[in-house]
Amino acid sequence: MSYFLLITFIVALIAIFYIWYITLDLRSIPDDKILSLETDENKLLQQWFQNNITPSIIPNLDANEVAAKFLRRMFNIEVDSNLLVLGTNITIPLNHKLSSQYQPGSDIIFDLRSMVGVTGNIMVIHDPNLRSQLRRNNNYDPSLLDTMMDKGADLVAREYIVKVLEYRWNKLLELNDPNILNNKGSYLYLRDCQIPNVTTFTAKYGNKTRINLLCTDLEFETLLKRWSSQTSITI
Repeated sequence: MSYFLLITFIVALIAIFYIWYITLDLRSIPDDKILSLETDENKLLQQWFQNNITPSIIPNLDANEVAAKFLRRMFNIEVDSNLLVLGTNITIPLNHKLSSQYQPGSDIIFDLRSMVGVTGNIMVIHDPNLRSQLRRNNNYDPSLLDTMMDKGADLVAREYIVKVLEYRWNKLLELNDPNILNNKGSYLYLRDCQIPNVTTFTAKYGNKTRINLLCTDLEFETLLKRWSSQTSITI
């Protein structure tokens, strides 16, 4: 082998090692690195939203009409917009009954985040007093949701988000951890989190911890790996 070929070979090896080193964090997360899952970020579609969806500026855009349009597109149901509340972190009285699936005449909440990755909720509320109270406490900008529907991005986002969450919940429930409090949605709620080097959000009520399930694939696989190290289950 000539001197020139030897130098070329060595340079190529160094380049390969350098690329491997700088992309290491893209393929694995060291066990001692903190996994920040306390946020409400949508890391799955965040960049896609930024690159492809610029909310239109529409004066006096009616949030309730936007919500009614969304329910029509997602579920093919017609709901009087006057019965709707669109907002974030909507809380209702504990004794107020909510239906698990839509039925005319019943109250229900739809989570936008677990459907299309956008923070917010749509509620069908028949009690006019409660509805007025919730609207006063929620000033929601529907521009992003409206633009998504105009571009057809809501249907694309829904197909992707639903499939990702279905896979992630199947993996989580395989753990059979009694600390898991729910079995669907874009957040995981736990009675107590003993997973090493994972930060969680502590809910104001009920002293529950919350984990963001709209994290990256690498973050989710790392979560499973660290969690399984605390159990007898191998992921």
